[in-house]
Amino acid sequence: MKKILLSTYKISFLFVLAGAFLFSELAFSPEVKAQSTIGGGNACSEDGPGNLYGVVMTTFAGPIYMSTQSWNDLSGQGTTNISFYTSYNRQTGLFGGRAWSPYLGWVDFGYTNQNLMAQKRAEFESPKANPAAWGNMPYQVDLSGVTYQSDPGAFVGLGKNYNFSIVGGTDYYEDVVGAKYLDFSDVVIAQSDCNEHVDITLNNANVLYQEECSIPRPTIRWTSENVSDCQTGIGLWVSPGARATQNTSGELASGAITNQNTPVTFTIRCIGNDSGAVIIGSAYAWCGEVVDPNDPGDPGGPGGPGSGLVIPDYREV
Repeated sequence: MKKILLSTYKISFLFVLAGAFLFSELAFSPEVKAQSTIGGGNACSEDGPGNLYGVVMTTFAGPIYMSTQSWNDLSGQGTTNISFYTSYNRQTGLFGGRAWSPYLGWVDFGYTNQNLMAQKRAEFESPKANPAAWGNMPYQVDLSGVTYQSDPGAFVGLGKNYNFSIVGGTDYYEDVVGAKYLDFSDVVIAQSDCNEHVDITLNNANVLYQEECSIPRPTIRWTSENVSDCQTGIGLWVSPGARATQNTSGELASGAITNQNTPVTFTIRCIGNDSGAVIIGSAYAWCGEVVDPNDPGDPGGPGGPGSGLVIPDYREV
């Protein structure tokens, strides 16, 4: 027999509690200011910079809404002006932004913890902040098996968030702890009307790959549109801190891409001039031979730094 972490009565209680939290306390979150769009309003402040719309369904913990408009359109629980968004970069295979679960709260795809992007993980922020209050459920979600395929034009694969607790002696049962599987098949990539973006390259490529390590210090360049107040994020930056909104001449990274640090994600965080949202540009560098994409022990295997990078427009050096 399998038991699940979230029974029916607990889910009902969490829904009421989290719903009240979303429509009251979260109104004071200063950084959450933008939403994704699929059709809808004309103003950038309404649309936001995200490009994902829809609902991720979990096995045991209900839906996860990928944008404000997704919640307003699909939840059946009224509307909110608390803005949030998520994005997916089809070149790098990396998620970004922040989603909302009415049962588990904020789901971080790299908005709060940018290291999650390169790790191909997400985090449930409330269980991470207070494990005991959430039954010590695992807070990280493995996204390495989730990819977007142009044919059939949809996300395939499942995110995973669970542990098994073995209870009893010879007559034992497994206690399933976590949301278990996250299904992205009802999430679509939507075109945003909000023209705010930051585009980063490493040696003039958004994804920089070399079979043999190491890659000498790459040159970081970036362009942007309709943003200001830019700061370096994660990555190998010399003198991290404030940056211009454009740097087409480039600056050298502070170090090489090696066996020890691969993969390395470089990000810049700016503020959208119209939306007021945090706009994140990212580029990705890694090195190492890919032998068997089905072998978890290989760099290109499930969860490895090269997984999900079978794309046409990367640069091999």
